[in-house]
Amino acid sequence: MKRLLLAIFLVILSVGFVFSQNVSVSDYQVPVSSAKNLLLNANWNWAQTGDTVTTNNMSGAVFFRTFYSSLPFAWFIDADGAANRSLGNKWQLQTNLSGRVNKYVWDDQDWFGFGRARVRYERPAVGPEWDQPASDLTIGAGYGRFINATALAKAVRIEGHLLKEGVIKNHMPKEIMIEVANIIEREGEYKDLYGATYEVQWFKAIEEKIKESGELIGEHLGAMGFYRTR
Repeated sequence: MKRLLLAIFLVILSVGFVFSQNVSVSDYQVPVSSAKNLLLNANWNWAQTGDTVTTNNMSGAVFFRTFYSSLPFAWFIDADGAANRSLGNKWQLQTNLSGRVNKYVWDDQDWFGFGRARVRYERPAVGPEWDQPASDLTIGAGYGRFINATALAKAVRIEGHLLKEGVIKNHMPKEIMIEVANIIEREGEYKDLYGATYEVQWFKAIEEKIKESGELIGEHLGAMGFYRTR
């Protein structure tokens, strides 16, 4: 009788374990993510007392970022420039440009190469007309494969919280879990596209995928669901 009870217990434990593990690290594929972001800023401060100009300060800045991220190829470009001038001084200029590239040599093997470059160039308000540009270049190669499954682990944790809080009825299908993880991993893309309010669009995309699972109780995740996905 004890052996029968033990066997039944082991079967139940095994079924429960398999049921709770809808997705594994080996199922995860790194999503393709890309974005472009351009920011401009300009200021002018001018003041005059009688016929005398007492303040005439101007400044401006530009920031540009674009990237394409995937496995086995990714590149990132960042550029910024700033200029300012105060009354009685010449323009002060500063520029920065950097880029990174990661690439597997063969898609079906684990040899990879990478490179990084950065250039900085500036003209001070006083002193020499232009400083010598500062630059550095890094090139390397290696062997191995690394898949960052942190997003998948977060998706599994979110699912567990939603189940516990009664927001969803059951575990979501593996395909939905992977898509949710992909959206989580693309958080940087949403930041670049939507700025300070990116979380609204990011959360909406996650919510739509959870709706597709058919396990959502109600029409929306609600405040608790939003809290658990952060």
